[in-house]
Amino acid sequence: MNNTDNININLSINSGQYFLWEKMKNTWYGVYGENILKITEIENKKKDEIIYEFDSFPEYNNWQNYIFRKDDNYDEIIYEISKNKKIKNIIQKYPGLRILRQKPIQCIFSFLCSEQYFRIFSLIKLKRRPLNIVQVDICFTISGKIDEIS
Repeated sequence: MNNTDNININLSINSGQYFLWEKMKNTWYGVYGENILKITEIENKKKDEIIYEFDSFPEYNNWQNYIFRKDDNYDEIIYEISKNKKIKNIIQKYPGLRILRQKPIQCIFSFLCSEQYFRIFSLIKLKRRPLNIVQVDICFTISGKIDEIS
């Protein structure tokens, strides 16, 4: 069992930044590269808290520290970004929310397949027309390498 040091697992996974997670009963299943990740919520009724058990296949030791960015200087980051009033309000409203680390190619494909991509792309197209900005087309191969930029 592991302590997550004030990380809100459910909020972080459900925040829309990482699409390869699914919850079944009290267990989250996720994909990171070629690893299947598992987070099981266990209630500690004596202390009125939730404890998490982490597992993976194939084995990836301490993956939760990497994925949930426990190696970042969280207090320093919060201090710096809290100088912005709007960001400070968001931090207070969503305590324990973490930016999750994921494989870049997973992030790119998740974004390209999301509805937000089409909204953002349409907005960018509308904004760039009056500015006569050159269109940039990026074509990806299955392996994730950039084939062409024109």
